Amino acid sequence: MSIPFKSAPFKTNLGTTARTMDKWFSDVINVYEFANLHVGGSGLGTYTGNDAPCIQAALDAAFGSPSSPHGYSSRHLNRPVFLPAGRYRITDKLNLKYVVGGMIYGAGTWATQIHLEAPAAPGGGVLWPLLDINGAANLTIKGISMQHHGLGGIMTGLNSCCVNLDWDGTGLGTANDGLHGNHFQDLNLGGGNHVVIIANSGNGGADNLFTNCTVNGGNDAAPNGNVTGYDVRGPAALNNKSILGGGGAEVAWMRCPTGGGSMSADGPSIPTHSGSDANFVMESGQVMVISGGRTENTKLLRMTNGIVTVQGIACTLGPTTDYVKINGGKCIFQGAPLMNGKISGTGGELYISGVYVEAANTAPLSTYSGVKKWNPQGFV
Repeated sequence: MSIPFKSAPFKTNLGTTARTMDKWFSDVINVYEFANLHVGGSGLGTYTGNDAPCIQAALDAAFGSPSSPHGYSSRHLNRPVFLPAGRYRITDKLNLKYVVGGMIYGAGTWATQIHLEAPAAPGGGVLWPLLDINGAANLTIKGISMQHHGLGGIMTGLNSCCVNLDWDGTGLGTANDGLHGNHFQDLNLGGGNHVVIIANSGNGGADNLFTNCTVNGGNDAAPNGNVTGYDVRGPAALNNKSILGGGGAEVAWMRCPTGGGSMSADGPSIPTHSGSDANFVMESGQVMVISGGRTENTKLLRMTNGIVTVQGIACTLGPTTDYVKINGGKCIFQGAPLMNGKISGTGGELYISGVYVEAANTAPLSTYSGVKKWNPQGFV
């Protein structure tokens, strides 16, 4: 008596229990299992037609659909989602809801690419992201490039973004649902008028980590050049961090706006851009640490509130009158080359030590009228 191949049990050389092919292949959800849902074009991953139904079906199979998510109580039902190498074109956003402990991964940052080419975003300030996350805890996404291009490569408005990392405050009856502790690794994120928005609804958003992620905004002529890289909006969105990685944005690469949370950067590499504001903007009154990296922009930091530590950041471009601009809060500036730049501003407190300046830069604090609290002559 013969049985279908997929129903035949077998085990590996090191294993002790035989499993059927169905069991083996259900360990990971491959987006190609839903290739028949591709709309138009030449097939899944060919950058033609619309791959959104295929990818969304894989996400739903792995984590439950947005209308019936697994959440915390059924997190044991989650499966990893794998997107093989390819260029996936989507014309609709992708949705995740109440994902706890999930994993989504590609074949590598440049090998797996998802591009959103969608009509204009809805009005009324409604965000239009490539990836729309409503509640996630300990979710891992890695090895993928995600680019929000808009329709025909044109940005879709001031309310567009690449990743909307948010939570509406509802859940499945447990405190473990929410928005915290997510890990984004080896990603290339770009496009949209804001690339990554954290806790836009004001709920949760703490302890999210971005490791070796490139975040670029403003590459596709965004409306009004109003582009931020990381925009940390929720008041409870604290202790977020970027390690290595980098990129650039037209306004600010990392911004903690008034009423928002906190985010720090360790080892960022930020190339030159038009930067109408500064690489880092602290307005929320929280804590930011910028350490061990480099920038090619002449505007490193602008702050109006909070506590910001700048340590070991190299600027490779020429002089500016507001390399660091302090209009409020407390800035600790130490062990970093100021070169030809200046610390300017009208308020706050400045604590400075062990800062290298060029010999010709005889008055690096001449445009700062705030309070110099600690070793104001701490230049070497």
